[in-house]
Amino acid sequence: MDRERLKAERRERKKYKKHHKALKDDDVGISGKKGVIYVGHIPHGFYEQEMRSFFSQFGTVTRLRLARSRKTGNSKGYAFVEFEYEEVAKIAAESMNNYLMFDKLLQCKFVPSEKVHPQIFKGWRRSVIKTNRERWCRLLHNRVLMHIQ
Repeated sequence: MDRERLKAERRERKKYKKHHKALKDDDVGISGKKGVIYVGHIPHGFYEQEMRSFFSQFGTVTRLRLARSRKTGNSKGYAFVEFEYEEVAKIAAESMNNYLMFDKLLQCKFVPSEKVHPQIFKGWRRSVIKTNRERWCRLLHNRVLMHIQ
């Protein structure tokens, strides 16, 4: 009897939370879609952690992917940032476009949901492992020499 009562109470709480959240979102005029922006011309030193904290001033950042070189692990200079709401992403893109940061002008553009590729955030949780270029070249050189002998 107690289990059934607990299950019923949980169902009621879930209904209340969903209804309450829907009311809050409708009052503000926010859609449930997530918004994605493209950030280009990113200066050296402005990486994932700094970017996440910087863009969180606009709203909740759900995902962030900074493009990096597979060989060296260095930044390629562009990123995609996903916000919880589409309207927040539009505001962030508009206000951060042509923003001067470390002698570079950031280029920010809102990406419509129909243009967002399903794999745009592939590997966004992967941590960055910088390679030791000297060591890598030395190992490659030694492998080549071993095959010649």
